[in-house]
Amino acid sequence: MATPAAASATAPALILPDIASSLAVSTTAATWVVVSFAMATAIGNPLMAALIRRHGLPRVLGAGTILAVLGVFTVACAPNLPLLLAGRAMQALGSTALAAVAMNLAGTVRRMGVITAGFAFWGGIGPLTASLLSAAVSWQLALSASGIALAGVPMVMWHLRRMPDVAVGADRFDARGATLVAIGVSALVLAPRYPRLGIGLGAAAAVVLAWHVRRRPSGFVPRDLLRDRIYLGATSAAAALATAHFGLLYALPLRLRDTTDWTATTIGITQMSALLTGAAASLGLTAASARMGRRPVITVLVGCGLVAPATSLLVPWSPVLVPAAALGAAAAFGGLSTLGVLVSHRAPPPLGAQALGLLHLSYQLGAALGPFLAVVTFAG
Repeated sequence: MATPAAASATAPALILPDIASSLAVSTTAATWVVVSFAMATAIGNPLMAALIRRHGLPRVLGAGTILAVLGVFTVACAPNLPLLLAGRAMQALGSTALAAVAMNLAGTVRRMGVITAGFAFWGGIGPLTASLLSAAVSWQLALSASGIALAGVPMVMWHLRRMPDVAVGADRFDARGATLVAIGVSALVLAPRYPRLGIGLGAAAAVVLAWHVRRRPSGFVPRDLLRDRIYLGATSAAAALATAHFGLLYALPLRLRDTTDWTATTIGITQMSALLTGAAASLGLTAASARMGRRPVITVLVGCGLVAPATSLLVPWSPVLVPAAALGAAAAFGGLSTLGVLVSHRAPPPLGAQALGLLHLSYQLGAALGPFLAVVTFAG
């Protein structure tokens, strides 16, 4: 139930020009299909963590199911870009709710590892599968892969009915803090394309949020987390690694089309191989962290995350571009897992879910910025 959304997140990588052509917009404008999904996912991660704490798993699962159904239906029927973006946002929020419920039910490190591996697998096969579905049926169907997750909802709902409701329900939901975070995330994503609007809106949201955190230190953004330099460093690293990885995800097909005579299927298979190789490497790095210690592993991951995009910018040859994409994937997947364990151990027990939610927000912020920067850099 948690993982198929990753395929919808990466699906546009090879079919972005098809979407742009069908909707009669530029490829740069079509990147908002990616950005809207990533923005909604970024905002949805801490939002769903707070709602689960307040209202419990069954209600969040029910709301997420409704959003997921509406999102998939809207994406499948959208005749224009604005409606498609609305559908992608609903699709992402619903998928985020389903994933949050699944991760709260995991219970063990091994099961969490299965979920993380599932994200990597679906994200790896997403571009090629979408390309094949787009050619055979339609790109709308290719973007609707997250609907597969709905097959798991009845079983999970039946399971939740047999469990006691664990919602805390004592704290009033911090709607103002959640709204300010949503505005700030939107401003950061808008900044590369609309600098004045993005910077102005982001600065205003940051000032008001800082005042709000002082007034409500245990709200949507806990003050104790903001005072932890290691936590802030971890969230910044997660955003940087995601920006590099998702940027390469969209840059690789564009670069290969320019430098080779490969078909779309060949490019898709190559990219899928690179992503799955990176996912496998990330599991090895995560396992090695127990022996090496987190600091050396994080240093290696950040180094890989810096080398990968630099290579794609400076070297045009496919024998180098493909390993660079695998390196970026390994850094992003391994970094999210390793940094997630780090912040969950550092955060006080009541703030564990929120700490992970805000870390995932930073990661998804990078997932929103990366594709846009890649398309602007390589497609114009």
